[in-house]
Amino acid sequence: MQQMTIQDVQALLTETGHVLTVQDIASVVELNKAADVVVNGPSDKSDSIYAFPILCGGEAFVAPTIGKQIYWEEQVSKNVPEELWTCAYLWLLTFADVPEERGKDILKAVNRWGRKCKLNESEVKSIITAYNKEEGDGGDANYGEIIALLVREYGKDVSHWLNAPESEITMLIADWTRIQESKAAAYRSSKAGSKNPLPPVPSPKIKALKTYRELKDKMRESWLKSE
Repeated sequence: MQQMTIQDVQALLTETGHVLTVQDIASVVELNKAADVVVNGPSDKSDSIYAFPILCGGEAFVAPTIGKQIYWEEQVSKNVPEELWTCAYLWLLTFADVPEERGKDILKAVNRWGRKCKLNESEVKSIITAYNKEEGDGGDANYGEIIALLVREYGKDVSHWLNAPESEITMLIADWTRIQESKAAAYRSSKAGSKNPLPPVPSPKIKALKTYRELKDKMRESWLKSE
């Protein structure tokens, strides 16, 4: 079963208070089939927007999110010495969401985690490389504008986009950019005399993600009614 299916079903069970029954099997299987399309894509099975956690040294390292990046810039980088940033970054990746620690408690948590960390140098480099992260790199993106754009164009709330995988954010921003370019091309074509300028077509991944979300929303409604 896809990791995104497991996470979303668990979240829905917590949200609705529903208890899984045999009757739920069909809907869960249908949701996971939609997840397969989102993860594997319609043709290229290596092209995934949802990365599985990296299992290494007895830990699961979860993909970066905008929420984690903001937490890094506002909390980690200001409370952890630069020489410990690699350890701090790996510690941050062990969380699915933003950690609760603030201020000096972050350094204590990083040191505590570092003492029990079993990763070797090669494993550390492989994890950092896998998530395309330069050691100690804080970045300077305007996350407020990015999240506002995602909420406006693709729905959901701010919390959803703060905790969405960076790979999904990147894919959606690229899709939005492609749509704007297609619109501009269609406008230029119509101004040049074309009778049938082509409107932008949603990418296969966007269609697949929309289907998945519709099935998940349907599952939520069904489980809320069953209570």
